[in-house]
Formats: sequence, C-alpha cells, structure tokens
Amino acid sequence: MFNFSIQFNDKKFQASIAYLKQCSNLDKLLEEIQKIEKTLQATIVIARKELGMFRRFLQIACTNAVEDFHDVNKRITKRLSIEIIVNLAGTRQINDAINKIVPRGENEGIAIIVSESLEKNRDVIKFLEISS
Repeated sequence: MFNFSIQFNDKKFQASIAYLKQCSNLDKLLEEIQKIEKTLQATIVIARKELGMFRRFLQIACTNAVEDFHDVNKRITKRLSIEIIVNLAGTRQINDAINKIVPRGENEGIAIIVSESLEKNRDVIKFLEISS
C-alpha cells in the first residue's frame, strides 16, 4: 500500500493506493462502487493493475483531480472519482477515459482511495479485502 497527502487550499486529503489481487468479483465491485463510496464516505477508483508501478504518476493525477474538482471552472464532472479517472487517462472524454482506465473482465487491479483521513482509507481497504 502507498499513502500520500493532497493539500488544496485549507483542506487536506489522504490518498491510498493498494493492489486488488485475485479478486473474482471485480466486475461486481465496479457496479457497486457508488454505494460503497456513500457508505464509507470515501472516493474510490478501481484502475488497471499496470498503473500500480507508476506511483509518482498516480500521485500527480490524484492531486490534479482534487484541484480540478474543487475549481468550478476546471471541473468536468460532479464526482471526484470520475475526475481522477479522467486525469489518469489524460483525456477529457469521460467514456474514453473509463475504457482506458477501468479494468473490465479482469481479476486484478488497483484501488485508489481518497478521503479525509488514513483511518477511513484503511477501513475501505479492509472492506474491499485488499491484500496490501
């Protein structure tokens, strides 16, 4: 697991990146991600496992997404998770970004979690049963 902080104006966010290994129900998890986000009060993105080795890239994309999300003029969507996906993909087209980043039909990936505290991130990781 990899953790980092994102500072934006007077707000501080904590981000965690962890591997989803041999997850047989990844597609089901992707379908239920909105409910999980509301329940655990965190932003969750499931991305392709190949991105996991690029820690600095993930950190920059998440930081840019948080900044864009809180700037009304730069924001693309009303959800931080989609903003993160768009920044990871490097495109402003939401459908193209989702197709590039979200692992459909695969059993491995990475979870990117952004919340107000590391404790919440750890709770999300436990909930998702991620081996870190």
